[in-house]
Amino acid sequence: FHSYRPRRKTDTRSSQRQIGLKKVSRLENGETDKYSVHSRVVFKTTMNNPNKFPPRPHHQSEDERSSRPLLGFGNNMMPPFPMPPNLANVGSFGMHPHGMHPHGIQPQFAYPLLVNNVGTSTRPHPFGGMANYNMNMGSFQQPGFFNHSAVYSANISRSTIEQQGAVNMMSTASMIPRKIQHSLRRAKEQRDQKVPQPQTSHAQNLPHHYRQQSQLQQQQLHQTPSTASRSRDNNVLQESTDEVIPLRNWIEKESGGDCQPDNVQKQRGMMLRRTLIAYGMIELLKGARTSSHASTCYELLQACNIDNFLVRVCKGEEESKKGDNADQHFVGKIKGVQMINPPSTLLFLTPFGSSGEVNSEEDGDGMGQFIEVEICPRPLANQAINPLEQLVKEKALIRSAGSLIHELYTQGNPILLLYDFQKGKGASPSDDSGVAEPPLKRIKEHPQYVGGANFHSLFPPSQRGNTETASAGAVDQKASRLPLLELGFSSSLSSLVDELLDCKCTLDVASKDLHLILLDPDSFLVDRYFKPAPDGKVSLRIRKNKLYGRDSESSLITSTFCRVRTSGKSEALLIGGYSGSGKTRLVESVLKYIDGISCHVVSHKSEQSSISVITQALDQLCACIKKSCTEDEYLRINSRLVEAFGSDFSILEKVLPSTKLFYDTTRAKPFIPKHQGIEIQNNSVSYILQLFMRAVSSQERPVVLFIDDLHWCDDTSLEIVHDIVSDTKGSSCVYFIGCFRDNEIGSEHPIYQLMENMNMNNIPVQSLGLSGVNRNELNCMTSDALCILPRHCKDLADIIHSKTKGDPYFALEMLRALVDRGLLQFNFPKRRWTWNQANIMYLDVTSNVLHLLKSKMMSMSNQMQTALKVCSCFGSGVDNLLVGCLSEFEEYSSLRGELDQAVEEGFMEKVGEGYKFVHDRVKEAAYSLIEEKDRNGYHYQVGMVLLSSPNVDDSLVSIMIDQINHGVGESVQSEKDRILIAELNYKAGGTAMAHSGFVKAFSYFETAKSLLPEDHWTSQYYFSIRLFLSLSNAAFACGYGNLADEALNAILREAKCLEDKLDAYYFMNNLLFHRGQAKAAFTKCTEVLSGLGETIPTEMDSKELNDTMKKVMNFFTNISDDELLHFRECDSRLHFYLMQFYQQLGWFAFFGQSPSMQSYLFCRSVEIAIRVGFCKYTAVSMISVAALLCGKFKDISNGYRLGRICLSLLTRFNATSLLPTVYLGFYGMIAFNSEPIMHCADQLHMGFQIGMSVGEPTIALLNGLHYIQKSFVGGRNLVALSKEIDYQLEISETHDDNRSKRFLGLFKETLCQIIDKNKARADTTTLSEGAGALDEEMKIEGFSEVVFFHRVIQSYWLGYADRCHYFAQKSAPGEAAVGRLLKLIASFYHGLAALQILRKKKSKVEMKEIARASLKALTAASDLSPINFKNKAELLEAELHRTEVVLRGNEEEKMHARKMYAKSVCSAEAAKFDHEKALALELAAHFYEENGELSNALRNFSEAKLHYTLWGSKVRVAQIEVAIARTETRLTR
Repeated sequence: FHSYRPRRKTDTRSSQRQIGLKKVSRLENGETDKYSVHSRVVFKTTMNNPNKFPPRPHHQSEDERSSRPLLGFGNNMMPPFPMPPNLANVGSFGMHPHGMHPHGIQPQFAYPLLVNNVGTSTRPHPFGGMANYNMNMGSFQQPGFFNHSAVYSANISRSTIEQQGAVNMMSTASMIPRKIQHSLRRAKEQRDQKVPQPQTSHAQNLPHHYRQQSQLQQQQLHQTPSTASRSRDNNVLQESTDEVIPLRNWIEKESGGDCQPDNVQKQRGMMLRRTLIAYGMIELLKGARTSSHASTCYELLQACNIDNFLVRVCKGEEESKKGDNADQHFVGKIKGVQMINPPSTLLFLTPFGSSGEVNSEEDGDGMGQFIEVEICPRPLANQAINPLEQLVKEKALIRSAGSLIHELYTQGNPILLLYDFQKGKGASPSDDSGVAEPPLKRIKEHPQYVGGANFHSLFPPSQRGNTETASAGAVDQKASRLPLLELGFSSSLSSLVDELLDCKCTLDVASKDLHLILLDPDSFLVDRYFKPAPDGKVSLRIRKNKLYGRDSESSLITSTFCRVRTSGKSEALLIGGYSGSGKTRLVESVLKYIDGISCHVVSHKSEQSSISVITQALDQLCACIKKSCTEDEYLRINSRLVEAFGSDFSILEKVLPSTKLFYDTTRAKPFIPKHQGIEIQNNSVSYILQLFMRAVSSQERPVVLFIDDLHWCDDTSLEIVHDIVSDTKGSSCVYFIGCFRDNEIGSEHPIYQLMENMNMNNIPVQSLGLSGVNRNELNCMTSDALCILPRHCKDLADIIHSKTKGDPYFALEMLRALVDRGLLQFNFPKRRWTWNQANIMYLDVTSNVLHLLKSKMMSMSNQMQTALKVCSCFGSGVDNLLVGCLSEFEEYSSLRGELDQAVEEGFMEKVGEGYKFVHDRVKEAAYSLIEEKDRNGYHYQVGMVLLSSPNVDDSLVSIMIDQINHGVGESVQSEKDRILIAELNYKAGGTAMAHSGFVKAFSYFETAKSLLPEDHWTSQYYFSIRLFLSLSNAAFACGYGNLADEALNAILREAKCLEDKLDAYYFMNNLLFHRGQAKAAFTKCTEVLSGLGETIPTEMDSKELNDTMKKVMNFFTNISDDELLHFRECDSRLHFYLMQFYQQLGWFAFFGQSPSMQSYLFCRSVEIAIRVGFCKYTAVSMISVAALLCGKFKDISNGYRLGRICLSLLTRFNATSLLPTVYLGFYGMIAFNSEPIMHCADQLHMGFQIGMSVGEPTIALLNGLHYIQKSFVGGRNLVALSKEIDYQLEISETHDDNRSKRFLGLFKETLCQIIDKNKARADTTTLSEGAGALDEEMKIEGFSEVVFFHRVIQSYWLGYADRCHYFAQKSAPGEAAVGRLLKLIASFYHGLAALQILRKKKSKVEMKEIARASLKALTAASDLSPINFKNKAELLEAELHRTEVVLRGNEEEKMHARKMYAKSVCSAEAAKFDHEKALALELAAHFYEENGELSNALRNFSEAKLHYTLWGSKVRVAQIEVAIARTETRLTR
C-alpha cells in the first residue's frame, strides 16, 4: 500500500520531516553505543573481520537491486501487503537504506521499517519523529554476527538538531575505505624506504608525513579510471564520468568567467552547491581533529586554504549523453569533498548538484535535500583534544574557517552574475509589476575578488540603506573583506560568516547552520520571500501546510492506520483539545499522505446546524470511491452493493444520494422491484450504512472517516458512528477519527458514551489530548515565519511562548499583531526582521487570541465587518449561491468584494466558488463583533432577507430557517408570518427526516408547533394533522416515546372524523406492536375496522374460512395471469385504508399465534380487492392465500402461480417496503417446492437485508430465520452459518424479538452439536431429556414441531438412531405451511434411522413401513422439485435395498442398492448438497464393507470425509476416521 512519487523538494527540516540522525551500532562485544548527530553520517564497519568490507546494496545495479529480497517485515522477510511494481527500484529494504532512493524517488508514506543491517530497525515517519525497533530477524539479532555495511540512518526534528552539539563522528582505522587505506599503506612503505617524494607548492608548509600522504593521494585522486571498478568494500562505484577537480578550478568552471547565464534558477543552484561544499569543508575540519590523524589546531590552520581542497563530481548519465550540447559551466553533480592535508575524504551518498535544487514555487514549502555523508578516516570515539592547545588556537581556527568560507562564496561571485542578468533584462524575473528595476550601482571591486554586487535590485530606492560602508583600505582581516550581505548574499549566510570571522560561533554551530541552509535554501540562502508588497511592506512567511511539535501524535495516527490496514479490523481515534491547538491540522497533515495509498479518505466538518453529519460524509465517500477505484475494484463494489440492495440502489439512494454513481446499467438485473417511495425509518439508517460500508471497505481498501468538531454531532449521528465501527458482522474495515473540543463539553457528553460503548464491543479506541507546543517547536515556527536561523530568533520565540502557552494559532496571530503594531519590523538594509526584545516582553497581550483577532477586524472598514458578521452567522463558510442571494439586496451588495478582501487579509479562504473561515477562532472572533444581546435579531434579519429573495431554492430552506428560528420568538408578531415560518419549519423537518437527521427534524417540528395559534385545530386543521403526525414520527425516531404518544393522542382527540384519524391509528398500532403489545394492537386495529363497517369474528369457524377461500380460488381460477397483473387499481382512499388495516391485522394475528384468524383476514382482504381494485397491500394478502394453498389445501401449483404474481405486483406498485413480507411468504413457504432451495435462501437473505433497511426488523428477522433454515437444509458451511446465527441473535437482542431468539437458539444448538458435540451445550443426556425439558414455549403453535425437528436432526447426525425415531414419533403433524419443509426433512432422517434400527434388530417390521412412507412423501416432493428432493428419495431407496440384502441376502437387491447409491451421489452433487453427498458416500461405504468390497468401501469413506470437512462437521469426520481405520486394518489382514 505504498505510494512512491517522483521526489520533490519537501520541507525536510520541519518537525514532521526527516533531517537528523540517531545511529545505533552494535560493537564487537555486543554492547550498543548510541550517538546523536544532526546529519546523516554513514560509516563502514564490520564485526567479525575488520579487513572484510561487505557489499553495499544501495550501490548495486538496477538488476541486482530488483533481485534482492525485501527486508524489514518480520520473520518471513516479506511485507504483509501487496507492494507496488516500482518497489524494486527503491533499494533492497523496500526503501533506500539511507532513507532516499539514489535516483530521487522518495516515499510519501514509509510504513515498512528501514532495517539497519546490524539488527536495529529504524522506522522513519513522514511527518517527523523516529522510532527504533529491534526486529526479530534471525541471524541479524545474533551477537557478533554482521555481514552487511552498517548504515546508521534515522531521523529527528529540527528542534532536536538545535539542542544537540557537534557532529560526533566515531571512526576506527579499519573503517577507512580501501582506496584511502591503499594510499596510506603505500605512503608508509615509501617513507620507510626513504624514497624521495615530489612536493607541491601548496603543501610545503605541512608536516612531512602529511605531505607524503597528500601528494600520493592527490596523484591517485586525479586519476580518472577508464572503466568502472568497484572497491573491495563495494562502497564507491567509480564510473568513467567521475572527476576530481581542485576547488579553485571548480569555482572557475562553475562561475564561467564572462558567461552570462540564461536562467536564474541555475544561479541559485550554483549558490546551493557552494553551500554544500562549505558544509563538507567544515565537516572535514571537524573530523580531522578527532580522527586517527589527531590534527592540531596549528595543522588545521595550515589546512584552511582553498587550494587544499578538491571536489569530486559526476556529471551523471543524463549530462554525459548531452555531450557538446551540455551546459559548459555545469561541472556535474557533487559526489564529495576531499582535503589533501590532512588527507580526508567526505562523500555525499546521494550525488548533489542539479541546477534546479532550489524550488521556485511560491507556496513556501520548496525545500532542499537530505545530506548523507561518509567521512574517511572516521572520527574516533572519545578522542581527547588538548584543552590548552584548544584554548589558544581554537579562535584562530574558527576565524580561518570563516575566511575560507568567505573566499569560497566570493570567488566568481554568483550573486553578481545573477543581478547582472536581472539588470540586463531590465526587471527582476520574479517581479510581476512589469516595472523595470532602477539601474544597478556597481560596487567598486575589491582587488582580491572577481567582483561584487549589491542588493539594490531587490528593493526600491526609498528602502535602500547605506551600503558603501566598507573600505578597500581597511587594515585588519575582517575589514579587508566586504560583508557577504553587501555582495547580495542572504542575511542568514552573511551573519554566519561574520560570526565565524568574529569567533562568535563554533565549527559545530556553523555546521548545523549550513545544514539548515541546505535543507531550506529558499528561507536562508536566497531571501526569496522578502519581496515587498505594493504598499512597501514585507509579510511574514506562514507555512500553512506545516505542522510543528506533533511528531508522536502523527506517529500514533499513522501506526493505527497501519494496524487497521494490516489486521482488517476497524478502530477509532478520538482527539480532544481546545480550539486552535492544531487538531484539524494534525489529522489533515497525515491524511494527505495516506490518501490514495490503498484506502479511501473522506473528511467532513460538523456544524451546529448540520442535519446528518455522517450521512453527508459517507455521501462524499461515493464520489471519492468512484474517482480513485480501478475498474476491477469498481465492479467488485458494484457487485457487493447489488447483493445487498438489489439491482438498483433506491433504498441506498434515499440515505446516500451519490450512490447512483454505482448504478451499472449493463448488469443483468435479477427479479427485484424498483425501490421507490420508501420511507426510511430511524432504526434502518444504521443498517443501511453498515451494508454500504461492508461493500465499499475491505482490508485491501479501508475507509478512513474523519469528522471534525465531533462535539456538534447529535446523538443519532454518534449512534450511527458506533454502529458502523462496531459492526456486529465485522466485515467492514473502517478507521474513524474524530476531533472535538474537550474543554467545551462535560463528562456526560455522548462522545464519552460512544467511547465506552466501543470498548464494550471490543473495538480498539484510542484517545489523544493536544495542548500547546514546546519552546523548541515554537522557535522552529518563528524561524520559518521570519526566515531567520533558529538560534537567532530563540529569544523572541521564548517570549511568544510565555505569552501564548505554546498555542500554535495564537503564536502566529501574535507575530502578525507585532508586525501590525510595528514591534516587529523588516530592516531593509540588513534584509531581515528586527525587534526590540524589551518592548515585546513588557507588551500587555491578552491570553485569548480572540481579542487579537477581534481588534484587527475592528480596524477594518464597516463593510468588511458586516461581511464577516454575516458569514459567521452561517457557520464555517458560505457557498456561492448564498452569497449571490444576499448580494441582491442593497445592504449586502458589496458582500462578494468584501469577502475577496477578507481572503487577502487572511481571515477567509476561497473554496471553489464559496468562502470559508481559515480557522474556527477567526469565525468566533467575527461572530463576537455582533453584540450578544443583538445576535438573535441579527440572525432573524439575515434569514428574512433570504426569505424575500426570489432565487432561494429548496436547498437553502434549512439554512434560511435556521437563521429565522434564532429570533422567531422575539421578532415575529403577525400571525401570518408565524404561519409562514411554521410551514417552512415543517418543510425543513421533512428534509431532515429524509436525510436521517431525526433530532434536527424533531427540533423543526417543535418550532413549527410553537408558532401555531391557539385555535390551530380550527384555523389550521389539516396542517395541524400533518404536523403532529410528523412530530410523532420524529419523536419516535429520537426515542421520545411519550412525546410521540402525546402527538398521536392529540390527533385522535381533535380530528373531526374517523378518516382523518386513520393515519394516526395506523402509526399508533405499529408503536404498540414494536413495544411488544401485539394483543393491544390487535384489539385497536379491530376497533378501527369495525368503525369502517367491517365485522371481525372473535372465533374463526373452519367452514367460514373454507367458504371464503373457495370464493377467492374461483376468481383466480377463472382469470389469466396477464389479467391479474393488469387488474384495475383501487381509486378509493377509504378502501385503500380498509385493505391496509386488514393487512396490519393479519400480521398481528400471525404474531398473536392465531393462524386460522390470519388466513381468514388475508382472504377477506383479497375478497375486498377483487371488488374495489388492487393496491400494494393486495400483494401481501395474496401471498398469504398462496401459502395457505400450498400448506393446508396441498394445491402447490396454484399456490406457486399466485406467489409469482405477487412478486410482479410489488414491481407494479413500487412497494419495496412490503418486499420482505412477500419474500417471506413466497421463498420461505412456497418456492422451495419448485425452485432450488439455495436460491430461496439467497432471496430470503435479501429480504432480511431490505427488511432491516426499511425499518421492519420483525419481518426482517423472520426472513433471516427462514434463510438459516433453507441454508442448513441446503448444506451451507456450518461454521459460516453459525456466525450468521450469532449476528441475527444480536439483532434480535437489540430489537427485543423473543420469538426470533427462540427459533435461532434451536438452530444454534443443532449446529453446535453437529460441528463438535464436545463443545456443544447439549449432549446425550440433554437429548434424552429433551422431551421433558420443554417449557411453556412448547404451547406456542408450531414451536413444538420445530423443537422435535431439531431433536430428530441432532440425534441422527450424532448416531443415535433410536432417539431419532423417538423424537420423530413425538413430532405432531404440522399443518402450517411453515412446517412442510421441516416435515419432509424430518421424514427423510426418520426413514434412514428406521432402516438402521431394522438392520440391527431385525424384528421391528414396522420400521420398514416408516421408511416406505418417507420414500413416498419424498418421491412426491421430488416430482415437483427434483433438485431439492431427488437425491434424498434415491438414498432412501438405496437404503431399503441394502436392508433387504441384510435381511435376505438377495443379489438382485444388492445390484439395485449399488445403482441407487450412485444415483444419489450424483443427484446430491448436482444440487451442491455437500452434506448429503457425504452421507450417501458414507452409507454406500458401509454397504460395500458389509459385502466385503473393502477397496470400494475405503474409497467412499475417504471421499465422504472430504465432503464432511467441507460441510464443517467435526463429529462426522471423527466417525468416518474410525471407519477408515477399521477398513484399512481389514484390508491389511
